[in-house]
Amino acid sequence: MNLIELDKLQKEYESRLLKVKQLNRKDLFDKKLLALKTELGELANEQRCFKFWSEDQEPRSFEPNPDDVCKECNGQPIFYKDHDSTKKIIGQCTNCDGCGVHFHNPLLEEFVDCLKFSLSIAADLDIEPQDLYPWHEAIDEDLPRTFNLAFYYISALSVTPSKVSQKNYFQNFFLHLMSLGFKHFNFTEEQITQAFKEKHQVNYNRLESGY
Repeated sequence: MNLIELDKLQKEYESRLLKVKQLNRKDLFDKKLLALKTELGELANEQRCFKFWSEDQEPRSFEPNPDDVCKECNGQPIFYKDHDSTKKIIGQCTNCDGCGVHFHNPLLEEFVDCLKFSLSIAADLDIEPQDLYPWHEAIDEDLPRTFNLAFYYISALSVTPSKVSQKNYFQNFFLHLMSLGFKHFNFTEEQITQAFKEKHQVNYNRLESGY
């Protein structure tokens, strides 16, 4: 997985986002942390490992079939309007969330959302993607504890004023996030990269359509 490539995509999107929404990057750090915690919770909810009270503990993870074209948009999820010989994006299909197929891999999608916010926060902390290696380092913890430690490190980052401590907490968080994706969920680098790029395009489409 080429984190440098994915980091470049994320920075390009955020640069456009800040311009379109007229936002100041310095004002967004706490909101990004809260967003990341929320996405991590959504990731746990799709994995379902903590739901000891339920008979249904199967993770919401499966490979979408590209032949399962969305019935609402017939595989054409982005809506355009002709304007002065050009096409302007005016919306996207809500049934397939702009991807064109009906079925998704919710666990992979939530993991990618966590990764996107993680790269954004790393940039705010002046951590380059190459400095996140060895992100594939094995962590010998079971799944619930890996989740709990990921929550711990990202929460600790939000309350310490020390830049050095923030970077250390983030590095530990990122290792646990990668452990979730590769060790516990068995995602491949190719799956993550493809899903990241697909969500990147969805986010761009949303931005241009006034989402």
